[in-house]
Amino acid sequence: LPDDMLVKVDRMTMAHSLEARVPFLDHRLIEYMVGVSKTVKMEGFERKSVLRNAIGSKLPPELLKAPKKGFAVPLRHWFANDALQKELNALQKNDIGMHPGVISELIEDNRNEKFDYGNFIWMLMVLNKSIESN
Repeated sequence: LPDDMLVKVDRMTMAHSLEARVPFLDHRLIEYMVGVSKTVKMEGFERKSVLRNAIGSKLPPELLKAPKKGFAVPLRHWFANDALQKELNALQKNDIGMHPGVISELIEDNRNEKFDYGNFIWMLMVLNKSIESN
């Protein structure tokens, strides 16, 4: 957490003049929960049963049953609009070892939501920037 998720949350909130709180990382809560029996903390295979029992009646069922999610970077959406058009144009013009037509097709398919090439386009952009700077 300290070297990954908390850093991401901290950077993103600071960039937008926000402050995030992580109440479940309060040392007093962690110290208390260390002493709580595993059978109380995990009923069967259900995790977070203490939290669910404490506030579950106040939350909508779809929220309680929602799968765990991390913080994904919305690369597909970034590349689908015109905000990064200058970078995408530069990528298509430079020689990074791929045929420019293939790169254009990847960008277009991503824009048209035929396939999510966001991560791959990002890697190509990083490669392109690296080649340009060296």
